[in-house]
Amino acid sequence: RVTVQRCRFFGSMSSGVLLEGPVESLTIRNCGVTGSTSGIRFAGGAIAKKILIDHCSFRNQIDAGLLFDAMPGEGAGDLVWRNCLFAGAAKAELLIAKGYDANKFNSLMSADKPVENNWSDRKIVKPVNGERDVLGNGGSRVPAIQFEATAATAELFLVAKAGEPYKTAGIKAK
Repeated sequence: RVTVQRCRFFGSMSSGVLLEGPVESLTIRNCGVTGSTSGIRFAGGAIAKKILIDHCSFRNQIDAGLLFDAMPGEGAGDLVWRNCLFAGAAKAELLIAKGYDANKFNSLMSADKPVENNWSDRKIVKPVNGERDVLGNGGSRVPAIQFEATAATAELFLVAKAGEPYKTAGIKAK
């Protein structure tokens, strides 16, 4: 049982957070990731159970804000991502890179509001193979997501600009 809270991950790295082994009861809240290949990455076959990604901001990921190298392993489930912002995602907000099975992945989602109030500024021309929609109830695509600050040292790093329709998502200001 781990909580990662109010962390900033920035710069050219493969992922802000990499989960390689079995993970049970992980919460990632009020974290921001910018300039990486993926924001939060689950290694191939990782058993991810009781995962909550809440009020996080992802900016300029090369692959995806949330990346599963392959379908989660047997025993995974209760996956939730809510109140997140995805700005400048090149391929997808959430991507399952290998062996994506939509029905099986849907069965891994939490029964209680697994996906809601997520926003993205990525234009979809043609969905990417393995892409999973993460917008959910209350979320939407907008032309651009604007932040109060994008410098990692700024107090309002990756906090949604006040007055925007997505201001309830992403990192919350202290």
